[in-house]
Amino acid sequence: MYVQFEANENQYQSISICDINGRVLISQSCVQNCEIDTHTLTNGIYFVNLFIDEKLVSTKKLVIIK
Repeated sequence: MYVQFEANENQYQSISICDINGRVLISQSCVQNCEIDTHTLTNGIYFVNLFIDEKLVSTKKLVIIK
C-alpha cells in the first residue's frame, strides 16, 4: 500500500507518518508528487502529515489492517 500526494508545480513538500505516540516512523521530501510505501508498517493507527514549504497543511488518520 502507498500513501500518495500531489501538489502544485514546483512546491517543495514533505510527508511524515507518525505513530499514536508522535514518533516519526517514515519521512520523505519531494517536489510536486510524493509516494510513500507503507508495507513496513504493522497493524495500527497512524497519522500522515503533509508539509508544503515547511508549513503543516494537512493531517490525516491512517488505519492499517492486514
